[in-house]
Amino acid sequence: MTKFEQPEGNKSNSHLKAELEVIKKLPKEERRSRIQEFKEKIVEQKLGLANMQEKFTEIIHRESKMPLKDLGIILETALEQYAKEYDLDDYQKTVSREVIGRFLEKHKAIERVSATFKKDEDMFVALFGRKPKGEIKIRTTPAMIYVQCFDPEDYAYLSTEEFTGKEDLSDDEKQVAAMAYGMAIHGSNLPSVKGLISAENSSRVGVKYGEDPKSDIFEHEEQHVIKRLFDEEKVHELNKKGSKMNEKQFRERFSENLRSLREDAADRHAKDEILAYFKGGTAKEKIYHSLTENPLYDYLKSLREGYANPDPKIYKRYAPVVGESVQKILVEEYHEMIKDGIEAVMALERAGYTKDKVIGLLIIEPLARWPKLVKRISENKNGK
Repeated sequence: MTKFEQPEGNKSNSHLKAELEVIKKLPKEERRSRIQEFKEKIVEQKLGLANMQEKFTEIIHRESKMPLKDLGIILETALEQYAKEYDLDDYQKTVSREVIGRFLEKHKAIERVSATFKKDEDMFVALFGRKPKGEIKIRTTPAMIYVQCFDPEDYAYLSTEEFTGKEDLSDDEKQVAAMAYGMAIHGSNLPSVKGLISAENSSRVGVKYGEDPKSDIFEHEEQHVIKRLFDEEKVHELNKKGSKMNEKQFRERFSENLRSLREDAADRHAKDEILAYFKGGTAKEKIYHSLTENPLYDYLKSLREGYANPDPKIYKRYAPVVGESVQKILVEEYHEMIKDGIEAVMALERAGYTKDKVIGLLIIEPLARWPKLVKRISENKNGK
């Protein structure tokens, strides 16, 4: 077994299950306090995983020139430190080790693409199926291919995620893209680097050709790449072990994974589209209809279709749970989040904020947090 392969015999959350069983047998008063401690421990573990993801990103960014083998060792050392500090269970450690292994494989793929296409324009064509209209600059890191677009139309083309080489873009496509600062690109004509590409709307953020990327956008996109590796590995682990879970465990784990995948595939796009329509003066009813009914904005189609006929070898016990969760999370929750997001935008405008001020307040916040942010802004404004 290599250093980054999955250890044999791992039992997902086994020591937590054992601890919970002990707690259930305690006297009522003691049980209540111990359950609270147990819940706090779970929260601490989630915080530890989030901190570890940030640490991985920091190491990868800082040690970008380090030999691959040495980089893997440093990441493994960081994993062991966080596992000990936050008492991560076997499942969490296994997922994290698999992420390290997948990262090293992805890094090799980026190196191969970079060595094959030495000119930025040639790499752009290989990745996206057409020559850029204006100036572009492509930078590679161990975890990411980062494309700076200095022509808004090139950025708009990338935002369509349809890399067929089409020359003409719709006004809607251009308008939506014009609002965004940066984005993750999920597709690619080179399969080995799918999910590893991000783009910067350089003219929008005020970066001129030859200048370094906007640091906050660059670092944000790099964090998303690492998070995506964790999300993908969680799905992979669930596929392997889901049949051994009870229904409640499977539903919780599958729902958590599905929300992470939705966030990466659609939430960020929906946010940009809401703000673009809002700036153009579109009525809220039309915004909602466009984002929930227009196929142009159906960013979750492939994800829904992927679970439409779940593999019976993987999901034979819980196929109904898969269908229910997909409907709830990728349709009902997603549509409700869009509705709440639109209402949050309109609430700020009703409160007297200009369109540009509303956009400035919301554009860097995740869509799901808009209602709480608007409530907090309103309370502060009213002196509560």
